[in-house]
Amino acid sequence: MKILRRLLLLALFVGAIYVVLTFSEANATPVAIDLLLLELAEVALWVALLAAFAVGAAVALLIVAFELAKKSLINRRFRKQIEVLEAEVHQLRTLPLAEGAGGLATPPAIPATTDEGDPEAEDSPKAVEGA
Repeated sequence: MKILRRLLLLALFVGAIYVVLTFSEANATPVAIDLLLLELAEVALWVALLAAFAVGAAVALLIVAFELAKKSLINRRFRKQIEVLEAEVHQLRTLPLAEGAGGLATPPAIPATTDEGDPEAEDSPKAVEGA
């Protein structure tokens, strides 16, 4: 199996070399390249195409690296937040339960509110019943 894999890789390498040589022979026409600030005289077309491909690949690599770094930083921030929340859950799980009537925890008391002076409270059931 190892020998078959090496033969396959060798065949792919030889095929790639053949394609590159054929491409360079078919595109050997000299061309002048005029960039905004730089003018290159008589360069083979295949060299210009290869350079354009390399520049495009480098720009794509930079964009992907930037996005990957951004996602990595976001992932790190979320992992820290998860650790804090898990610590809080662990702390809440280890708190002793306050015992009330019947051995159950009593809910916290809700402070009473008054509806006096609240303009929205005029439509509340208490205001309607008192009217």
